[in-house]
Amino acid sequence: MKRKLLKTSAMLLSIMLLISGCRLRNPMYAGESSSTQENTLPQIPSDSENGLQNPGGGTSLAEDEKLGFQKTMNASDVFRLNKMCKGSGGYYLENEGLLYYLEPESGRMIPVCSKPNCQHKDDNCNAWINSSMLTIYEDTLYFANGDGFGQGLRLFSMNPDGTGRKQIQELETPLKSDNATITFMSTASPILYNGMVYFKDGDRICTAKLGQDVSEAKVLMQESREGVQESHWKFWADEDTVYAMHRTLTTEGYVDTLYRLNDTDAEKLWNSKILLELGAEEIILDGNAQWYINSGVLYYYTSGGQVWKVELNGSDNDDSSGAAKLLQCTTPLIKDTDAGSGGTGLFSKDFIFVLNNPKESNTLSVYDYSGKLLQKLDLSEIFNLHPNTYCIELVFADNGKLYLLGSRGQEMSAQNNLYQLDLQNGSLKEIIHWPNSGSDYQEPETQYGEIG
Repeated sequence: MKRKLLKTSAMLLSIMLLISGCRLRNPMYAGESSSTQENTLPQIPSDSENGLQNPGGGTSLAEDEKLGFQKTMNASDVFRLNKMCKGSGGYYLENEGLLYYLEPESGRMIPVCSKPNCQHKDDNCNAWINSSMLTIYEDTLYFANGDGFGQGLRLFSMNPDGTGRKQIQELETPLKSDNATITFMSTASPILYNGMVYFKDGDRICTAKLGQDVSEAKVLMQESREGVQESHWKFWADEDTVYAMHRTLTTEGYVDTLYRLNDTDAEKLWNSKILLELGAEEIILDGNAQWYINSGVLYYYTSGGQVWKVELNGSDNDDSSGAAKLLQCTTPLIKDTDAGSGGTGLFSKDFIFVLNNPKESNTLSVYDYSGKLLQKLDLSEIFNLHPNTYCIELVFADNGKLYLLGSRGQEMSAQNNLYQLDLQNGSLKEIIHWPNSGSDYQEPETQYGEIG
């Protein structure tokens, strides 16, 4: 899978940056005004006895966001910022192994830790979770991690203020000594949805009740590794259905295969190679493809700037060979000619975002789900603020705001900045206390040494 950055573990710096009022050209609603209140630093969730249970802010949870898995917070795969969830007052973000709380109105962000004299720079910090997932269910935060030295992945819970941390269950069978070396690249981030956990244990796709031991999990399918160089699984929940997208890399390139996870098995639904079989022009199947499922419809973005719409509950295509039936799509819902071969996409509840890749023409196109172009925004202001920015990535969009990560310096550098873009008036501000923004940023160390 194409990746621009390597995930490492990080430290918090005392650099405070707040750039507000930077207006992008072509705001979506130019007639509306905006102001950024200079509030004092709010009380932040912490491990203290008086820690805030439901930190205040500008977000609220919809009913489907209370079931664990949240679509909006799982739509992107940004390497340095891809574990996050929405709380009742703000957002919880994991960055380089540490858990932070982001208050969206003020744009302030600090670690969920109140250990005295803690520098928030290693795994001794109370905010250290180093998780492969982050979600909130029944007013409780859940995350999963393993030590990477033979211990399988485990699910933990804690209160929204970071207190009360405890282990819930194992999600992987611990590795035996003769299997400690793994040469096959395979990844999967578990999800918790409506009291059930969906995860990968070895080469098995499994499900178990929350709190149930891994030995009692149901095996829904087993992945095939023949001819596969990389294998990446991503779970998804939509209404009463849970899905798994399997991205593989073979000698033929990247292919995505979508499965519906039933109670006892998995059903193959769709394969991205169908786009090539349909003779789609300028179709590019690579590791940059993004997708989103809502109300039984798959929206699939290819890095050539096309978005395809697939009705997952529609009529299947009969396959006389007896193989699994695959749903097809005929014409792209969106074809953004400005995106180019390196463009990226992001989905939210209301919008589809397509970001042009080349630095010299970084434009953001905003569409609705009918395929109508609503607006084009120029992101060159980010490069004006930090000229050494070499790429911009779309993180998530919610509550009228789009969050973007701008990476700086050389490729593979850990320096980056987090921005909040107001979709109503086009105003841009930089998130203060973002730990990776300092020019003197250094990789942290854990008990096993430096990570990276």
